[in-house]
Amino acid sequence: MNVDKEFEKSWSFGERLADGIARFGGSWTFILCFGAFLHLHDKLDHLLSHQWDRLVQIQEVQLDLLSAIYKEHSTNNTTN
Repeated sequence: MNVDKEFEKSWSFGERLADGIARFGGSWTFILCFGAFLHLHDKLDHLLSHQWDRLVQIQEVQLDLLSAIYKEHSTNNTTN
């Protein structure tokens, strides 16, 4: 007779679930998968932050061009 098996039969659903989660959470599979997830998250965050920086640069160029067009337009209207 296996005492552990007999004891586990009396566990509630919550106890069995917690035991399963603890077994998986402490496994090498989980640790490696979570490490890979964190690495991919970091890379994605890095790529997205550079995209936002590039977008800001493009918008600055657009604002400079619009300012130049506005100045040229306002100068032509005052001289006519």
